[in-house]
Amino acid sequence: MSFEDFDFAEELPEACPNGNATQVQRNGYWRFVMVNYPGGLSDIDGQAFSSQHGRGKPCPPGKDPCDWASCSMFDEERAKKMAKISPFKNKPAVCLDIGPKAGPSRLDGDGHLHLWRLGAYDITQDITQTVDKL
Repeated sequence: MSFEDFDFAEELPEACPNGNATQVQRNGYWRFVMVNYPGGLSDIDGQAFSSQHGRGKPCPPGKDPCDWASCSMFDEERAKKMAKISPFKNKPAVCLDIGPKAGPSRLDGDGHLHLWRLGAYDITQDITQTVDKL
């Protein structure tokens, strides 16, 4: 499927999204919140769902630039493992039931979900749960 006519929330590298990305419902995926919200998670906004690429961090050698430009989320099993290591340890997290209109996504076999968010979609409406840490 081609996504070249889509209006994404971030400027993406060429040929993104990649792999077998599709627009489908994805329930129960966790996002670690790496942005500090002084008012707490009730103030969460789209910035919490920016990719490494969107935050201006250079893509490391050997890393797929398209994956670097995705919003990473994790199934519960993977998220709980990641919550034990830096930089995710003691970080707040949100659980989402992500609607197909959020954008194309791809689920890797290890529980890592890549989402390329559409610009007009408010991903915060898909939050089902917030926790101070997993």
